[in-house]
Amino acid sequence: MKKQLILATVGGTLLFATNAQAADLLIDNFDNTPQSIELNTETTGSDLVTGLAPDAIGGSRNLSLTVDNIGFPGNGASLAVAPPPPDDPFALTWNNDSLVSSMATVTWDANGSGLDADLTGQSGIRLDLFAVDLSAEIAFTIEDSSGNTAELDLTGLTPGIVSFDFDNFTNIGGVDLTDIQVIEMMLDGPPSVDVTLDLLDFPEITTNEPTPEPSTILGLVAVGGAGLLSRRRQKK
Repeated sequence: MKKQLILATVGGTLLFATNAQAADLLIDNFDNTPQSIELNTETTGSDLVTGLAPDAIGGSRNLSLTVDNIGFPGNGASLAVAPPPPDDPFALTWNNDSLVSSMATVTWDANGSGLDADLTGQSGIRLDLFAVDLSAEIAFTIEDSSGNTAELDLTGLTPGIVSFDFDNFTNIGGVDLTDIQVIEMMLDGPPSVDVTLDLLDFPEITTNEPTPEPSTILGLVAVGGAGLLSRRRQKK
């Protein structure tokens, strides 16, 4: 599954796929570094785990899970880096049981030291989605050393490999791409939602990428723009 690049659609819109290049910048392949959080109390709650991830950017990753409500005893939510059944390669899996809603966050910041990442040679962000429910929201934030952020909020995703140019991020012009210190991914959705992510990277800028119409992609991204990102700000 990993590094197999294909054409995919999001909300009926054709996105682009490119051949993997030596200069692609890996964020995380979620390989061989198990981590997990499981919350199944009958009240709201949250948990955070930090662990080394040698293959990930910055060498570590932080997982955070916050449960908003659990409507049935014994149900819960989970966020894990582990082999999904039946013994497939490692992946990141987020799951809400029925009557349970939660928000999951994955952060890459070199365990608080900052990434010092230069993204000026990269075209945008790419996701390899092994499984995703249409109702799931996935949002990304990149932050430079001055605290400036650019954000991308996605809904209506389907399984496959999808890519988004940096031009689709809000405030991308206000961020120093030569000095990115933090990358954050947030996942949100209603009860019974599931997401399995196999690979995440910044593809290299190439000259042969068919680029989708900006207005079409921006319209799609805006679908969830006022939801997950505003909800995250309210929780801080």
